Amino acid sequence: MSRSPDDGPTRFEIKLNIEAPQIAKAMRVFDIDESRGKDRAIWFGEILDGRDGVTALPLSARGIILRVRTKPGGGGDCTLKLRGPDGCLDVAAWRKRTDELGDAAKIEGDWAGRRLVSASVDHDLDDDTRAALERPDPVVADLLSEQQRLLAHELLVPLDPVTLLGPIAARKWKLDGGLEAELWSVDALRFLEISAVTGDPDQTRRELEQRAGDGGVDLDPHPVAKTTRVLEHLARRRLTVIDTPAPPAD
Repeated sequence: MSRSPDDGPTRFEIKLNIEAPQIAKAMRVFDIDESRGKDRAIWFGEILDGRDGVTALPLSARGIILRVRTKPGGGGDCTLKLRGPDGCLDVAAWRKRTDELGDAAKIEGDWAGRRLVSASVDHDLDDDTRAALERPDPVVADLLSEQQRLLAHELLVPLDPVTLLGPIAARKWKLDGGLEAELWSVDALRFLEISAVTGDPDQTRRELEQRAGDGGVDLDPHPVAKTTRVLEHLARRRLTVIDTPAPPAD
């Protein structure tokens, strides 16, 4: 049975995730000039006090992503996203639900190893929101727009216990041919992502993988999502900080 436009996304983001040992080679293959990247900082919201421990990542396990990004000197955005296997979302219902939000809402295929689909609502950070982010242990609800808080409520996402994990140091490039690249660094972890937005996901993925392969870049056939690996690391790091006793007073 053929799929109608209402059955699934018509826009797809194809991603290649490249591990640290291959990053230098990949940057040469995809003509990435280190000096031309734009820096940003990224945080993700998670719940750390569940009974399965801090690395259970219950929001991520549900496909819920709360992401905050900032740029040096001001500006940034906040995203609430629901992501899961292709076919798990009622695309027509999502479009009807978010029609009044315009460009702030989108639904697209999210292919990075697995064929996922993601539905998200974004909003730009203003000065007050940036100030809220700079407080110790910022309240996540203060960073969301009214529409995002409403959507979180509809998705039964408990916002009060959410902790922001980060920051992740990121650098992003716009490349020739409509490609983009983003490098994440946090402690010893480094990941490079090459991405392209397309209406023909299978062809675009083949082209990206062919280019990487022809350049000698080894791709993991079963990659673990970089977001999951970074969140697990940040959750463990936060637990270590919390559990480390303060030095004795002199």
